[in-house]
Amino acid sequence: MKNVLFVADCFTGGGLETRIVEQIKILKRKRIRFYLLCNKFNPIYKKYFAEVSESLKLNDRLQKISANDVLTDVDTICNFCVKYDIDYIDCHPSMCILPAVLAAERVNTPISFTLHGVASGDFITNPNHLPGRTLYHLAINYGFDKYFAVAEYLTTLYSFLTNVSIVRNGSFLNSIKYRGFKNTRAVAIASRLDVVKAQLVIDFLPSVYKSKAIDKIDIYGDGDGIHNIKTFVSENHLEDKVCIKGWEKDLSKKLSEGDYMLVFGMGRVVLDAILSGTPVGVLGYGGFAGFVNHSNLQDFAKDNLTSWETKAELPAELKHLFIKPSDYIFDKKDLDEFNAEAIWQKYYDTIITIEHSKNEVSQKVFSLLLKNPDADILSDQDLFLEYIRLLADGDRPLSQKLFFAIFQKQFDISEGYKRQIAEKNAQLRQKNKPFLKKILRRN
Repeated sequence: MKNVLFVADCFTGGGLETRIVEQIKILKRKRIRFYLLCNKFNPIYKKYFAEVSESLKLNDRLQKISANDVLTDVDTICNFCVKYDIDYIDCHPSMCILPAVLAAERVNTPISFTLHGVASGDFITNPNHLPGRTLYHLAINYGFDKYFAVAEYLTTLYSFLTNVSIVRNGSFLNSIKYRGFKNTRAVAIASRLDVVKAQLVIDFLPSVYKSKAIDKIDIYGDGDGIHNIKTFVSENHLEDKVCIKGWEKDLSKKLSEGDYMLVFGMGRVVLDAILSGTPVGVLGYGGFAGFVNHSNLQDFAKDNLTSWETKAELPAELKHLFIKPSDYIFDKKDLDEFNAEAIWQKYYDTIITIEHSKNEVSQKVFSLLLKNPDADILSDQDLFLEYIRLLADGDRPLSQKLFFAIFQKQFDISEGYKRQIAEKNAQLRQKNKPFLKKILRRN
């Protein structure tokens, strides 16, 4: 294997970008050249790729996507693969998934998909775009030769997929610091500050501000939601403690060199904090989930170092930390599963064995789009029925969330019946295809 193509909607700065850069640094030793196709790109990453093109049209900001837009991106990916003699396509969320799988089918190139989180699959498009969700489910379920997931919870969430391997977000463990706990009364909050994560910071900030053990709060990150944080800080007069630092090019280095006694964040931020020798609190999608310690590291790892439930109160967690800070500091031997060298060697050993398997579903989707070039793939109802026909004729189980959404769209059923269906989740895998065929007969 000589040439690997990454396909992603954007490559601007965050956990995805950090993961891929780490992957490239290690696998370049095997004399692999890496290429990137995307819609939006931050030039600071240019040095890692043999060639970069921002020529893809699709992205997750679009509210309407014509079939012709998809076909244009298919041609772009195919031409790129031929020009640079691509041996393997490594695809990441989100809207680029559809043209990537159709292109891989045309050029007969192995392709894999990495599940990064909840938005990787069932809700990769606007939840109101049921036709679009159905089409992308087809692409995900049938279009890939291999699946990777960044944590175990994703294998449960997307249990309808097979052939899934865990490839964690890792790091270079030789960079770990052993500085010990320092009660500096300063903390850092770090995150990609999209609207959702910015709100998590806003909801958490008052409890940090009120803590008598904390005098200084620095916030790192950037995104569409940073203005909301600035407004919240200003309107609530929190400037005496809170400083919004913005995006930090090398967060790991900043945490290592900084004078913080604590860091709060999720995902990659948690790992960077651990490696800097700094205790870290998980600020998950459900709120503050507690500090990472020796007894809960494995549980957090299975959830990709985040959480969907609020599990902890900050004052109680701080009390435990001050009593026994050694419980929250890790040695290299504690972190073997995050060893980037081993992670990417395992990935490499896997991808060199993958061959592309032709599938009729991708071919039929391509033909369907060719026949309807002006149709909106996200909302067109005629196409929706064609998508359902492909699902019904397919030989793989459906996502239960998608099945329920289609079911509710077609029938006015009671809440009790919905619960009854949910309780029979296993049987639904056998019932859903006859149901889809019933919809087709009605239409």
